[in-house]
Amino acid sequence: MQTLKAYNPSLKIGGPCTSSIADTNFTHGFLTYLVNNEIPLDFYSWHHYADTPHDLYTSSRTVRNLLDSYGFVDCESINTEWNINILTPQRDKDNTKNAAFTACSLTTFQDASIDHAFRYRGTQDNNWLMRLISFDLALFTHDGIYKTPALIYKAMHYLIRDTPIRLTTPTMDASNGITYLAGISEDKSNITVLISNFEAEDMEYTLNIENIPWNSSYRVLHYLIDDETHLEITEDMNSDSSAFSLTKTIETSTVNLFRLTNSSTIPDEGPPVASIPLILRLKIFDPIAALLGILIMILFFT
Repeated sequence: MQTLKAYNPSLKIGGPCTSSIADTNFTHGFLTYLVNNEIPLDFYSWHHYADTPHDLYTSSRTVRNLLDSYGFVDCESINTEWNINILTPQRDKDNTKNAAFTACSLTTFQDASIDHAFRYRGTQDNNWLMRLISFDLALFTHDGIYKTPALIYKAMHYLIRDTPIRLTTPTMDASNGITYLAGISEDKSNITVLISNFEAEDMEYTLNIENIPWNSSYRVLHYLIDDETHLEITEDMNSDSSAFSLTKTIETSTVNLFRLTNSSTIPDEGPPVASIPLILRLKIFDPIAALLGILIMILFFT
């Protein structure tokens, strides 16, 4: 550590890249050793493949609180691998269930005191065995075609690029599977709202946006991600009210993106997504795939 820092003080050095924050050898034991030996730590790295987005949020908060308790208040918390539970069936890694999981996770990360979160992974190898045992965690097929969860990054890009100033929203409890995030552009010409439902029951909600800063007519576009609709505009309406209100139902494992704008530029709709092969959609193979996956994990980690 000291040698590397002497060579280049800007280098960031950390670890332990643990796959289990519940393993005290790689949490308390690791940090205790650093404190006892007066070793600095620039970042703490960890992985988590979670059952719910709220699990990722609570893990992120746990890591931050742990670092602070040992005095590493300036140490970055970096999740270097995250995704839905690796034993989830392949179809649910590729479809709207993981899309909603992704949207809810990225939303909760905004309040998780986490510095960086790297999803595993972008493009998967062309390996049918990995897909058959449900180990393909990629956002894109091997030849670069979008899977449905990849659409969330496009939606999030629209939100952050065009409307980076976060708006106040009602208190959110992500443990119920519903999350929301809203922003406005610096010139106040665009407002974006992202509402996601991961495995909660279909729920009616009312979207209320007050103090809209326009004195003229504006467009309201509703983009939807579900099993049949892939970030496509399902509603396009006009309004001239300073307080916009809309009541809708958000179905389980779906994502809603709203754009309110008085400009002429609107976000593009999503590209076509890869279809899920029939054999991966059949639930009858789930126990076999899960068993093979567990066996491979045992062989890999022991």
